[in-house]
Amino acid sequence: RSKIVAANVPIISRRLSKSGCDIRLQLRRLSILTLPLSCYFLGRQNTLLLNTIILFSVLFIAYLKYYLKIEIKPKNLGKIFEPEIEFIFLAAACFLSIFFFPKIIAMNILLFIILGNTFAQIAKERYGRALEIVTFAYVCLASSLFLLFFPLVFDWHIALLGCLAGAVIRLIKLPFNQDIAVSLTSGLAMVLLLT
Repeated sequence: RSKIVAANVPIISRRLSKSGCDIRLQLRRLSILTLPLSCYFLGRQNTLLLNTIILFSVLFIAYLKYYLKIEIKPKNLGKIFEPEIEFIFLAAACFLSIFFFPKIIAMNILLFIILGNTFAQIAKERYGRALEIVTFAYVCLASSLFLLFFPLVFDWHIALLGCLAGAVIRLIKLPFNQDIAVSLTSGLAMVLLLT
């Protein structure tokens, strides 16, 4: 019996470390929260510049790591700045949102894809698909209601429709990246209701 228990310990520790790595990857996405703040305080052009710098720096680190096989020293920095394809898509979705949509809609979309998608992915890994959609809708509505305290207020029904459009897109399995899909559909839904 002790051999069976000893044999199962590495399997359990691998599962825990794998889920821990996935959560760290999702929490790393929260570093992009500077974009909604800069969108509000610095304006659209400066935010696009900041987003472009983030996108190209992540692409440059990916080029160094995967094409030239250069290791980033010390190893802690390599773990923090490890380029993931999802992070590149997130930066691209943020750029498209800021470039194509008005300021308040872009800020809502940024919060949807940064906070909503991040916490929904964590909930999906921990608790399953049903809680993923509930978490996405809750976090998106909470972040939209938070934006109502800023002087860029538009009707909360518009934010609700954008949140529901994003939740439906998360529910449907699309063949491309969810950050880009959620940002475009939420933005289009809010723009159509706003006009």
